[in-house]
Amino acid sequence: MLSASGAGPAARSARPAQDGFAGRRRAVAPRRVRSCIRARENMASAIYSEGMVIEEDGATPEPRTRATHSHTLVKALRHVPSLSVCDEETLLEIVGDSINLVWPPGHRVFEYGTPTSGLYIVLSGKVRVLGRGGGELATLGPGEHFGELSLLAGTTHQSTVETLDDTELMVVPKERFDALLMEHTELAEAIHRKAEERMALNRAETPSD
Repeated sequence: MLSASGAGPAARSARPAQDGFAGRRRAVAPRRVRSCIRARENMASAIYSEGMVIEEDGATPEPRTRATHSHTLVKALRHVPSLSVCDEETLLEIVGDSINLVWPPGHRVFEYGTPTSGLYIVLSGKVRVLGRGGGELATLGPGEHFGELSLLAGTTHQSTVETLDDTELMVVPKERFDALLMEHTELAEAIHRKAEERMALNRAETPSD
Protein backbone atom coordinates (compact mmCIF):
# COMPACT_ATOMS: atom_id res chain seq x y z
CA MET A 1 0.00 0.00 0.00
CA LEU A 2 1.19 3.54 -0.68
CA SER A 3 2.51 5.77 2.03
CA ALA A 4 0.98 9.17 2.74
CA SER A 5 3.60 10.82 0.55
CA GLY A 6 2.91 8.41 -2.33
CA ALA A 7 6.61 7.67 -2.57
CA GLY A 8 6.33 3.92 -2.29
CA PRO A 9 4.87 0.94 -0.46
CA ALA A 10 4.14 1.19 3.24
CA ALA A 11 4.29 -1.69 5.71
CA ARG A 12 2.42 -2.24 8.94
CA SER A 13 5.77 -2.30 10.66
CA ALA A 14 8.96 -0.37 10.01
CA ARG A 15 11.31 -1.79 7.41
CA PRO A 16 13.86 -4.01 9.20
CA ALA A 17 17.50 -3.05 9.25
CA GLN A 18 20.15 -4.75 7.14
CA ASP A 19 20.44 -7.58 9.67
CA GLY A 20 16.69 -8.13 9.90
CA PHE A 21 16.88 -11.65 8.52
CA ALA A 22 19.69 -12.52 10.91
CA GLY A 23 17.53 -11.25 13.74
CA ARG A 24 14.71 -13.54 12.68
CA ARG A 25 17.18 -16.45 12.65
CA ARG A 26 17.36 -16.27 16.44
CA ALA A 27 13.59 -16.68 16.66
CA VAL A 28 13.55 -19.89 14.60
CA ALA A 29 12.96 -23.10 16.53
CA PRO A 30 16.26 -24.73 17.61
CA ARG A 31 15.60 -27.85 15.57
CA ARG A 32 15.24 -25.93 12.30
CA VAL A 33 17.97 -27.01 9.93
CA ARG A 34 20.48 -24.35 9.02
CA SER A 35 20.09 -25.01 5.31
CA CYS A 36 16.52 -23.70 5.42
CA ILE A 37 17.69 -20.53 7.16
CA ARG A 38 20.39 -19.98 4.58
CA ALA A 39 17.87 -20.68 1.81
CA ARG A 40 15.53 -18.03 3.17
CA GLU A 41 18.30 -15.43 3.33
CA ASN A 42 19.58 -16.35 -0.13
CA MET A 43 16.05 -16.09 -1.46
CA ALA A 44 15.63 -12.61 -0.01
CA SER A 45 18.91 -11.56 -1.57
CA ALA A 46 17.86 -12.97 -4.95
CA ILE A 47 14.51 -11.19 -4.87
CA TYR A 48 16.15 -7.86 -4.15
CA SER A 49 19.02 -8.24 -6.64
CA GLU A 50 17.82 -10.23 -9.66
CA GLY A 51 14.24 -11.37 -9.76
CA MET A 52 12.59 -8.22 -8.46
CA VAL A 53 11.55 -5.39 -10.75
CA ILE A 54 12.30 -1.95 -9.33
CA GLU A 55 10.01 0.67 -10.80
CA GLU A 56 11.11 4.09 -11.98
CA ASP A 57 9.75 5.70 -8.82
CA GLY A 58 12.11 3.49 -6.81
CA ALA A 59 9.33 1.53 -5.11
CA THR A 60 10.29 -1.92 -3.86
CA PRO A 61 8.35 -4.58 -1.95
CA GLU A 62 8.39 -4.00 1.79
CA PRO A 63 9.40 -6.92 4.05
CA ARG A 64 7.24 -7.54 7.10
CA THR A 65 8.34 -8.69 10.51
CA ARG A 66 6.06 -11.48 11.70
CA ALA A 67 7.14 -12.49 15.19
CA THR A 68 3.63 -11.91 16.58
CA HIS A 69 1.71 -12.99 13.47
CA SER A 70 2.77 -16.61 12.96
CA HIS A 71 -0.58 -18.10 13.90
CA THR A 72 -2.44 -15.58 11.76
CA LEU A 73 -0.28 -16.61 8.82
CA VAL A 74 -0.87 -20.29 9.55
CA LYS A 75 -4.61 -19.58 9.46
CA ALA A 76 -4.16 -17.89 6.08
CA LEU A 77 -2.21 -20.88 4.73
CA ARG A 78 -5.07 -23.20 5.67
CA HIS A 79 -7.06 -21.47 2.93
CA VAL A 80 -4.50 -22.49 0.30
CA PRO A 81 -6.04 -25.64 -1.26
CA SER A 82 -2.66 -27.11 -2.20
CA LEU A 83 -1.50 -26.92 1.43
CA SER A 84 -4.58 -28.59 2.92
CA VAL A 85 -2.61 -31.83 3.42
CA CYS A 86 -0.08 -30.09 5.69
CA ASP A 87 -0.47 -30.20 9.48
CA GLU A 88 -0.05 -27.15 11.72
CA GLU A 89 3.57 -27.94 12.54
CA THR A 90 4.45 -28.02 8.85
CA LEU A 91 2.58 -24.76 8.23
CA LEU A 92 4.47 -23.12 11.09
CA GLU A 93 7.73 -24.27 9.53
CA ILE A 94 6.68 -22.81 6.18
CA VAL A 95 5.97 -19.48 7.91
CA GLY A 96 9.36 -19.59 9.63
CA ASP A 97 11.23 -20.40 6.44
CA SER A 98 9.54 -17.79 4.24
CA ILE A 99 9.41 -14.03 3.91
CA ASN A 100 6.45 -11.71 3.35
CA LEU A 101 6.46 -8.86 0.84
CA VAL A 102 3.86 -6.11 0.47
CA TRP A 103 3.38 -4.55 -2.96
CA PRO A 104 1.35 -1.50 -4.09
CA PRO A 105 -0.97 -1.78 -7.11
CA GLY A 106 0.51 -1.78 -10.59
CA HIS A 107 3.96 -3.14 -9.77
CA ARG A 108 5.62 -6.19 -11.26
CA VAL A 109 6.58 -8.99 -8.92
CA PHE A 110 8.83 -10.54 -11.58
CA GLU A 111 9.18 -10.57 -15.35
CA TYR A 112 9.42 -13.31 -17.92
CA GLY A 113 12.95 -14.73 -18.10
CA THR A 114 14.11 -13.56 -14.65
CA PRO A 115 15.60 -16.03 -12.13
CA THR A 116 13.19 -17.91 -9.89
CA SER A 117 13.76 -18.10 -6.14
CA GLY A 118 10.60 -19.49 -4.56
CA LEU A 119 6.89 -20.22 -4.50
CA TYR A 120 4.67 -17.13 -4.16
CA ILE A 121 1.45 -17.42 -2.13
CA VAL A 122 -1.13 -14.64 -2.28
CA LEU A 123 -2.23 -13.70 1.26
CA SER A 124 -4.23 -10.60 0.29
CA GLY A 125 -4.89 -8.54 -2.81
CA LYS A 126 -4.74 -9.69 -6.43
CA VAL A 127 -2.16 -10.28 -9.12
CA ARG A 128 -2.42 -11.00 -12.80
CA VAL A 129 -0.27 -13.41 -14.76
CA LEU A 130 0.89 -12.36 -18.23
CA GLY A 131 2.29 -14.65 -20.89
CA ARG A 132 5.41 -14.06 -22.95
CA GLY A 133 3.39 -12.12 -25.52
CA GLY A 134 1.75 -9.94 -22.88
CA GLY A 135 -1.65 -11.63 -22.91
CA GLU A 136 -3.37 -12.15 -19.58
CA LEU A 137 -3.34 -15.81 -18.54
CA ALA A 138 -4.97 -15.60 -15.11
CA THR A 139 -5.97 -13.39 -12.19
CA LEU A 140 -5.03 -14.79 -8.77
CA GLY A 141 -6.30 -13.85 -5.32
CA PRO A 142 -5.91 -14.95 -1.68
CA GLY A 143 -5.24 -18.67 -1.26
CA GLU A 144 -3.69 -19.06 -4.72
CA HIS A 145 -0.03 -19.43 -5.60
CA PHE A 146 2.31 -18.95 -8.55
CA GLY A 147 5.92 -19.57 -9.49
CA GLU A 148 5.72 -23.36 -9.19
CA LEU A 149 6.10 -23.93 -12.93
CA SER A 150 9.63 -22.57 -13.13
CA LEU A 151 10.57 -24.27 -9.85
CA LEU A 152 9.51 -27.69 -11.10
CA ALA A 153 11.08 -27.22 -14.53
CA GLY A 154 14.29 -25.68 -13.19
CA THR A 155 13.95 -22.69 -15.54
CA THR A 156 13.64 -18.94 -15.31
CA HIS A 157 10.17 -17.45 -14.87
CA GLN A 158 7.88 -18.38 -17.76
CA SER A 159 5.48 -15.49 -17.17
CA THR A 160 5.26 -11.94 -15.86
CA VAL A 161 3.25 -11.23 -12.71
CA GLU A 162 2.04 -7.81 -11.60
CA THR A 163 -0.17 -6.60 -8.76
CA LEU A 164 -3.69 -5.30 -9.31
CA ASP A 165 -4.33 -4.22 -5.69
CA ASP A 166 -2.34 -3.70 -2.52
CA THR A 167 -0.97 -7.23 -2.29
CA GLU A 168 0.81 -9.26 0.37
CA LEU A 169 2.78 -12.28 -0.81
CA MET A 170 4.46 -15.04 1.14
CA VAL A 171 7.54 -16.37 -0.64
CA VAL A 172 8.60 -19.94 0.18
CA PRO A 173 12.23 -20.62 -0.82
CA LYS A 174 13.00 -23.29 -3.40
CA GLU A 175 14.76 -25.57 -0.88
CA ARG A 176 11.69 -25.61 1.39
CA PHE A 177 9.40 -26.06 -1.60
CA ASP A 178 11.42 -29.10 -2.75
CA ALA A 179 11.35 -30.58 0.77
CA LEU A 180 7.57 -30.14 0.99
CA LEU A 181 7.04 -32.05 -2.25
CA MET A 182 9.22 -34.90 -0.98
CA GLU A 183 7.41 -35.05 2.38
CA HIS A 184 3.83 -34.83 1.06
CA THR A 185 2.86 -36.92 -1.96
CA GLU A 186 -0.62 -35.40 -2.18
CA LEU A 187 0.83 -31.90 -2.12
CA ALA A 188 3.27 -32.83 -4.89
CA GLU A 189 0.41 -34.17 -7.01
CA ALA A 190 -1.64 -31.00 -6.49
CA ILE A 191 1.29 -28.75 -7.36
CA HIS A 192 2.09 -30.76 -10.48
CA ARG A 193 -1.55 -30.62 -11.62
CA LYS A 194 -1.55 -26.84 -11.25
CA ALA A 195 1.73 -26.60 -13.14
CA GLU A 196 0.33 -28.70 -15.99
CA GLU A 197 -2.73 -26.45 -16.21
CA ARG A 198 -0.52 -23.39 -16.45
CA MET A 199 1.73 -25.00 -19.04
CA ALA A 200 -1.37 -25.58 -21.16
CA LEU A 201 -2.31 -21.91 -20.79
CA ASN A 202 1.19 -20.85 -21.80
CA ARG A 203 1.06 -23.04 -24.90
CA ALA A 204 -2.36 -21.67 -25.84
CA GLU A 205 -1.09 -18.10 -25.47
CA THR A 206 1.97 -18.73 -27.70
CA PRO A 207 1.09 -18.38 -31.43
CA SER A 208 1.97 -21.33 -33.67
CA ASP A 209 4.41 -21.00 -36.59
